[in-house]
Amino acid sequence: VKFIENTNTPITIALQGEWGSGKTSLMNSLRKELSEVDNSTFHAVWLNTWEYALMKDAETTLIDIITKLIENVTEIAGTEETVKANLFKGLRKIGFSALKVVSSAHGMTKAAYEEIEKAQTKQEQSLTIGQIRDELQKIINEYLKETNNKNGFIFFIDDLDRIDPPVAVQLLELLKNIFTLEKCVFVLAIDYDVVIKGL
Repeated sequence: VKFIENTNTPITIALQGEWGSGKTSLMNSLRKELSEVDNSTFHAVWLNTWEYALMKDAETTLIDIITKLIENVTEIAGTEETVKANLFKGLRKIGFSALKVVSSAHGMTKAAYEEIEKAQTKQEQSLTIGQIRDELQKIINEYLKETNNKNGFIFFIDDLDRIDPPVAVQLLELLKNIFTLEKCVFVLAIDYDVVIKGL
C-alpha cells in the first residue's frame, strides 16, 4: 500500500502466483486500503477478465475488456457522450468494430451512434492509439484537477491466467499501448507460467 501510494506513474504491478494462492484476496485488501477508506486518494476500477472471455472469441473478449476500462474511467470523470463515442470509434485503428463497441458494450443505441457519426469528421473517426491515449490522459488530468485528487486511478485486473494465453498476451500489449498514463496504477493478478504459453 505504501509503495503504491508513493510510486511514480504510470506503473504496472504483477501479483504472481498459482491458482488459489490468494492473488484476488490480496487485490481486494489493496482496493479496500487504497480506495474505500476515509480520505482515500485513488479511484478503483476492478475488472475480472475471465468474465469477459466466457463463450466469446478473442476479438470480442479484447473489445469488451478495453471498452469496459475506458467506460469506467469516463463514467467516473463524467465525460460527455460525444467524447466517449469518439474514443470508442478510435478503436478501429487497432482492428475493432466501432459500431459493435458503442452499441453493445458501451450501451449507446444504434440510432444515437449513427447521429453522432454523421456529425463528426473523417479525421475524428480515425483516432490513432496515441490520440486515444492522449484523450484519456486529458480526461483524467481534468477530472483529478477538479476533484483535487493527488493519486488518480488504480486498476485491478484479475484472472488473466484464466483466459486463453494468447489473448492474455494481446491484452497486456493493448494495456501497455493505451493505458500508459500518468496517475494510473495497474495491479495484475497473474500466473506467469500460464500466460507465457501465449508468447
